[in-house]
Amino acid sequence: MIVFLGLVPRIDLAGVLFIEELRKVLAPRGIVLQLAEPHGEVRDAPRRSSFEREYGPLETGRTVHALSDWKAVDATSHAALP
Repeated sequence: MIVFLGLVPRIDLAGVLFIEELRKVLAPRGIVLQLAEPHGEVRDAPRRSSFEREYGPLETGRTVHALSDWKAVDATSHAALP
């Protein structure tokens, strides 16, 4: 699943916690949450909460288009999920 953050102006701690919880809920179902185009404050807030230590670096170059190849490959393995 790809979440586009390119138009999100800012994110607070509650938003970061929501994304973390969403990842935890989706992971047992075999669904990987990818964040596309985090920038500025949207990238900095999760960094302050040590988000990157657990989930890896947030990079501005991670566009939806760049992640679409990953999505196409991953979607075939999860086609049977409800």
